[in-house]
Amino acid sequence: MKANELLESVILHHRKMSPVIAEFVRSTVKDEGSRKLVLEGSALWPFITSGHHMKEVGAVWLTAGPETLRSRIYEGSGFTTASEQSRAMISRFLERTLLFDQKTLQLVIEGGCTVLDVDKYKTTEELVAATIDGLKAPPPR
Repeated sequence: MKANELLESVILHHRKMSPVIAEFVRSTVKDEGSRKLVLEGSALWPFITSGHHMKEVGAVWLTAGPETLRSRIYEGSGFTTASEQSRAMISRFLERTLLFDQKTLQLVIEGGCTVLDVDKYKTTEELVAATIDGLKAPPPR
């Protein structure tokens, strides 16, 4: 499969997951005895962008620049010592990741979500504080 085809299959899978995620969030919000819930992961973007309009739900989307994604994938996969076949697979994964990041970033911005670029923060503490602030304030429209 080409990168665009892989991307479309991932997007379709995430869209199919959205009703399940939405129901889980709704049931958690309705249960007054339940604790606060933090969900993370790219499968959440259809729910974030669907206009769920639940005042109890906040969303912050974290992203990173292409160089950060590339270096993390190459380092985490052992790209420099991998076989030629493995490097080809890693490169295809990177290509799909970059396309997916571009597409989801566009969708979450259009959906009105607060977006934070992790590359703009020098420390984890700064990023955590910005994330919490992003959950408190309504996203810019």
